[in-house]
Amino acid sequence: MNGADKRRERLQAAFDHASLRFRRENAHAAVVIAELVDQHGASYRPRADANRLSIAGVASSCTWSADMGLLQNWLNTAALRLMQPVGGDR
Repeated sequence: MNGADKRRERLQAAFDHASLRFRRENAHAAVVIAELVDQHGASYRPRADANRLSIAGVASSCTWSADMGLLQNWLNTAALRLMQPVGGDR
């Protein structure tokens, strides 16, 4: 398995976890973000100008929310990346 395959596998695992916890189990977004950091190696940077969440090469930011809006943005971005053909990863 090459680096791109490992990154995609890591992205899929993080996406599945976040989708299950946030969208299906209604877990609070801040709790899900903490789990992504602890269990999936996410980078989380809450800042006054923009909050940022990055996992497996997929990053999102949100200026109005350090939790719910940011997590929703990341889930949408990750879903779009996972829809790309395997050879379409950067």
